[in-house]
Amino acid sequence: MESKRSGRAPSGALKSCLLLAGTLGLGALVAVGCRKKQEVEYPPPNPSATATATATATATTTATAVPDAGPPPPPDPQPLDPLTLEDLGKAIKKRVTKQAPYPMKAVAEPFGAVLSEGQTHEVPLMIAGQKCYGVIAQGGPGIVELDIEIKIEPIAGVALPINPTFAVDSTGGAEAAITPCVTNVMPAGFAGRVILKATRGSGPVAAQVFMK
Repeated sequence: MESKRSGRAPSGALKSCLLLAGTLGLGALVAVGCRKKQEVEYPPPNPSATATATATATATTTATAVPDAGPPPPPDPQPLDPLTLEDLGKAIKKRVTKQAPYPMKAVAEPFGAVLSEGQTHEVPLMIAGQKCYGVIAQGGPGIVELDIEIKIEPIAGVALPINPTFAVDSTGGAEAAITPCVTNVMPAGFAGRVILKATRGSGPVAAQVFMK
């Protein structure tokens, strides 16, 4: 009488091992091992780490350096109070007979400002043709070296046959003057500007323009 066999049928891999064992012997079965092949598992990719790396690289690439703004511009010259301007105007008047003698006449009233060292104060001046111009300037307390310059304003499309610097003072100290006067030899006039500069020291300065 046949006995019933219980259990599942051997798998394909087990059948191969049994067949190999039947062929090589039991010892070969042990040597071969007939172990189920283990599958190698790899960790899934981490999308959040990839996104973080991409965002960091993008931020690094697109970041721009902020340009250096540099030093702030110097403050504007401060206007003179009326009393100081009057006092400096009196000092200029005392020098007129020597540095701007007759027939020179004042073009306008004295003007000025309070300057820090290195600062300039500029006023426009219309330079007429065939006329001679001089300037007398006076520095107040704190001014060690005051300089004067008359510049010619550029004219669009016109090449001036003269130097843009029309005249400069030839004096030193807190008392400056363009003397004798400098003549515009051209028949036509042109626009210019008078520039006062506190080359050394700080304080009030004033000047007056004369013409003949």
